[in-house]
Amino acid sequence: NVVMPFIRYDTDDFGAILSRPCQCGRTLPLLQFTGRDVGIILLPDGTQIHNFNLLGIFFQMRRAELIRRFQIIQESEDLIIILLIPTKEFPSVEITSLRRDLASILGPEVNLEIRIVDEITERGSKKKLFISRLPQATLSRYRFHDHNTKKPE
Repeated sequence: NVVMPFIRYDTDDFGAILSRPCQCGRTLPLLQFTGRDVGIILLPDGTQIHNFNLLGIFFQMRRAELIRRFQIIQESEDLIIILLIPTKEFPSVEITSLRRDLASILGPEVNLEIRIVDEITERGSKKKLFISRLPQATLSRYRFHDHNTKKPE
C-alpha cells in the first residue's frame, strides 16, 4: 500500500531485505523476518534470563498495589538498577523483600541497586519496563531466533 507504510514504528523485530523477487510477481522489496529482541538479561556466568522473569516479581498481587511505576535497567552483566516510584503506602521493609526476590533470580554475582525516584523519564511515547545498556556487540550474540536462544560462539 503506497498510502500506509508497512512498518510505522519500532517493533524490535529483526529482518532482512532479500535480493530475490517475490514468487507472486510483485516488484516491491521482499522482507524476511529473522528474529525479535525480547529483552534478555545476561548474567556474568553467561546465563540468559528473559526480562519477564523479573517483571513478574513486580506484578505480584500485594506488591503491585504498592508500586506506581518501575523500570529495570541492565547497565552491565553484573549491575541491574531498579527505578521505583512507590505509593504512599509502600513500607520500607518492602525494599528488603523486593531485593531478596530479585536476587533469588539474578544470583549473588549481580549487584542490585534499587532507587526510589519521583519520575521515570521516557524516550518517545513507548513506556519501557526493561532497558539494556549492554554493548550492541554483546547483545547481538544473544538474540532470540525462531523462539530459540542463539548461543554465543
